[in-house]
Amino acid sequence: MPHAELSELFREIATLSTILGGNVFAIRAQERVATTLETTPEDVEKLAKEGRLREMPGVGEGTAKKILEFFQTGKIAELEELRKQVDPAILAVMRVPGVGPKKAKLLVDELGLKSVEDLEKACRDQRVRPIQGMGAKSEEKILAGIASMRTTRERTPLWEAREAAEKVVAHLRKAGGATEAVPTGSLRRWKDTVRDLDVLTLAPDPAKLMKAAATLPGAVEVLAHGETKTSVALGQDRFQVDVRVVPAESYGAALQYFTGSKEHSVRLRERAQKMGLTVNEYGVFKLKKDGTKGARVAGETEESVYEALGLRWIPPELREDHGEIDLAEKGLPRLVERRDIRGDVHAHTTWSDGTASVEEMARAAEKLGYEYMAITDHSPTAAYAGGLNAEKLKRQRAEIDAAQKKVKVRILHGTEMDILPDGRLDWPDKVLESLDFVVASIHQISRSADRAANTLRLVRALEHPGVDLIGHPSTRRLGMRPGLDFDWDEVFEAAKKHGKAMELNSSPERLDLDEIRLRQAKALGIPIFIDTDAHAPGMYGNIEYGVMQARRAWLAPGDVANTKTWKEFEKWLKHRRA
Repeated sequence: MPHAELSELFREIATLSTILGGNVFAIRAQERVATTLETTPEDVEKLAKEGRLREMPGVGEGTAKKILEFFQTGKIAELEELRKQVDPAILAVMRVPGVGPKKAKLLVDELGLKSVEDLEKACRDQRVRPIQGMGAKSEEKILAGIASMRTTRERTPLWEAREAAEKVVAHLRKAGGATEAVPTGSLRRWKDTVRDLDVLTLAPDPAKLMKAAATLPGAVEVLAHGETKTSVALGQDRFQVDVRVVPAESYGAALQYFTGSKEHSVRLRERAQKMGLTVNEYGVFKLKKDGTKGARVAGETEESVYEALGLRWIPPELREDHGEIDLAEKGLPRLVERRDIRGDVHAHTTWSDGTASVEEMARAAEKLGYEYMAITDHSPTAAYAGGLNAEKLKRQRAEIDAAQKKVKVRILHGTEMDILPDGRLDWPDKVLESLDFVVASIHQISRSADRAANTLRLVRALEHPGVDLIGHPSTRRLGMRPGLDFDWDEVFEAAKKHGKAMELNSSPERLDLDEIRLRQAKALGIPIFIDTDAHAPGMYGNIEYGVMQARRAWLAPGDVANTKTWKEFEKWLKHRRA
């Protein structure tokens, strides 16, 4: 049971302490605890109640007290005090990629900055370069970082929005008395990024609900406050949250209206009009001869809305006007589901940068009902992530053999191997031949490389007979950096020609490939693996993100390689390598 919120609080303590020049060892301790909280499968609150927090890796007496304090009071006093001591402008400037805590403090102190806009103006006016340790190149990098930030942070990554939505819904239920509270819009459609958050509610006391909406934890401004809708800005990024309360008879219609894309809604309205009906957020109504609204036909449930229009219910993630409306007349095709996944072939252990042993990862996969899984720790070049050398790889094989005797799930000995800048692979052929499964990924990002160089890098890896799968192909990290520029037609043609598979990496900060590229791969018959890139047992749960991304791309079980049984998968692997 990872505790993302608590983990973020410890990271914030570490960041604020760094800004204030705190003890480096204490800062590292906070970061270690943050990582533990982020990845532990344990119920941390239960451990706190039982006085067992110090059993967790990296948790000492001081950090245990802070964790306990959080569960008892909902906050950490030390963090509250640190927040008072740090200029908010420093935190704002730190949002720029490449500007860390120390540099942000220096810039704010020297230039009196109040915002990122102030920093941008200072760079353009060449006021940054005279500062000690800076220069003209520093200004160029900062301006590039600001441009990148605006590109990547224009929309909020799905995982961040979902975390925010969970807190909003909990508050509306507890403080506002909401009997129903459902996030709608692009979040409910599982788009990889969202612009804002719309929450639809039912409540016996709408005034109380609206008051609760105006007092959401983390709100920095109330943008609008009315009888049925309240809008607030949350946090430093001013993430907008719109909360609506509707009458029960319109709940289903409103849920449908505020969930589907604009294009999906237009198609439904056109369909309704041809049937002598009109549909809006209040319900489905008959149209009178004079074009005015008549009697209500449906609206209490989403199912009734679609049924009134002669359609079967359409899952939220498909409501994009990609053909789903026409197909819903007879029934949508069977798309991949969580229950179809039979294995995960991208996972890390303590041999590199994971937090659990081979056996612990295997047991977690077995608990999920998987038939097979692969241990794919990093290759030598990834020294920053504890990349293995040949000797460690050999010893890891022995540990895998020992673990295999204790579990039923089939453990494949694999690697996540770096694709070097020139397209060469990080392991020699002899090592690759000894492995059961090979994931090849780009980790070293060269922004100076052009489209042709990036494309050649992937194509060369795809041409190598020892590679089974390309991991997180675009290298994007949602909200942090865009993907590299590739000629995807050429990349996919190489994958098809050489019988290679592409990964849909389910890590919420990646979701890579995106739905456009997934559709392209599907059209070419290229196998897709939906993996989690798990670095801890609890991270296997991120498979949900990958499955929903696959459904948005209309992937069927047959399009996904790891829906195969172990016997089918073993046969596929042998055939690919033949």
